[in-house]
Amino acid sequence: MTVIDMNGCSLQVTDLEQAIAQMHEFKDLQHDDPVISEQDRFRQVYYRDLYEKLLQLKEQLNNTINE
Repeated sequence: MTVIDMNGCSLQVTDLEQAIAQMHEFKDLQHDDPVISEQDRFRQVYYRDLYEKLLQLKEQLNNTINE
């Protein structure tokens, strides 16, 4: 399976459930150091976007199976 990230890059997903679990963890991670926190905000936007796309992919696959 392939997902296109917010930068337009194609990402190969070999284990959808594991990818969803990883993005669920990553999407809210942040550092306490204010110098790094700006980078964290960008990463959080990226991981949340990817998380939503993975959930949509899972829903599409489930709908295909149930048809």
